[in-house]
Amino acid sequence: MKEWLVEESNKFAIQNDPNKPLSLTKSELEQFIANSKRVWHKVYFDNWFNSPLLHVALWKQGFCSLGTVRLNRVSGCSMPSDTQMKKSGRGTSVIQVAEMDDVELRVVKWHDNRGVTLLSNFAALEPQNTVKRWDSKRKKRIDIKGKSIGTKRGRPSVDVEELYKEKAKRGPTVKIPAKPIRTDKYDHFPDFGEKKGRCKNPG
Repeated sequence: MKEWLVEESNKFAIQNDPNKPLSLTKSELEQFIANSKRVWHKVYFDNWFNSPLLHVALWKQGFCSLGTVRLNRVSGCSMPSDTQMKKSGRGTSVIQVAEMDDVELRVVKWHDNRGVTLLSNFAALEPQNTVKRWDSKRKKRIDIKGKSIGTKRGRPSVDVEELYKEKAKRGPTVKIPAKPIRTDKYDHFPDFGEKKGRCKNPG
């Protein structure tokens, strides 16, 4: 189930609307965040309704915004093709800066497996971080330059990411009993014997 949600940094929802259609338009998005405080919150969205006009409107209302965008919606912006960027190697980035209605907009294209184009009214190309990617030629994971403006996008939160890291360090989970045992509708209690022994897998 998908739902439109406005969430604070402490993970508490301050506004949600489960009945709002997923095909949200630019004007409906502006109405949805109208009750939020103008303290330069960061708004992230995808290319479904992204456009330069939306970023300009959000900036004038006190919101920073970032989202993937289709180049045909950004008139006058020329970016190298995926084929050209592929020759430069993975991690290649290109940025174009323009001004619209006294608001500075940045378009960044980053090449990984394919080109990813982002439009923002606050984020730029620097600073760049590194991400792990599999190199089929070297047969190992290598570090490449990543797009720092797109790696942290609201959820999952920092706390959840730390839990994922700790979980990855632990071993596998407890083995699930066989299906016949799980579905035979009997309560399986442990058998206690006189001799001390090790636990055995059911089945």
